[in-house]
Amino acid sequence: MTSKRDSEKTIARILETAQKLFFEKGYDNTTMQDIIDYGFSKGSIYHHFKSKKEIFDHIMMGLEGQENQFKYYLELDDKTSLQRLRLLFLNRLNDYSKADLLSGAREMFNDPKIFGELYQMNMTHVLPRIEQFIIEGNTDGSMQCQSPFECAELITYFFSIWIGTMLYDVNISQLKSKIEFYQSLFKGLGVDLLDAELVECIIVYYKRITKVA
Repeated sequence: MTSKRDSEKTIARILETAQKLFFEKGYDNTTMQDIIDYGFSKGSIYHHFKSKKEIFDHIMMGLEGQENQFKYYLELDDKTSLQRLRLLFLNRLNDYSKADLLSGAREMFNDPKIFGELYQMNMTHVLPRIEQFIIEGNTDGSMQCQSPFECAELITYFFSIWIGTMLYDVNISQLKSKIEFYQSLFKGLGVDLLDAELVECIIVYYKRITKVA
């Protein structure tokens, strides 16, 4: 039992140290040796994590808090499913710790293998939860979507892939144009998701990731 607790503490320290370094230096400029130099043995680091990418994945999953977040918003009693889905994304977009981490790791997503893993993770874990919101929205009348799975796939792509990674830069005018397109698309599919508050949060989040003024 003690050994397990010690192992958990070591993992937590590694993740905390790595996150600090990723914020300060950026993901691309941080090496495994940088993390080791903060008081870890090489054996200890590589016993728990095979690579810097694996450490990054664990940090991202911790920041996402996906399962707990989805469960919390799905179970809100005083909101429609559409309102709960908006609140979920508002919460995620206002998590600037994630935005700051991503801003230092954008080059990483140019690696097709890493991008593919990210895409698969979101389509496996996020898409089914979004679909559940839509199905419940159809039931409570806040959404009228005939294709819940396909619409959930588009929403997952929009927030987790396009907004989440920002693989290529656009100016603010182009960003607003893209948002308007998806706003119209989602509304046409029966999920009027992108209200004014959420749109403004997307713009602020984008500026923070890309460092656009």
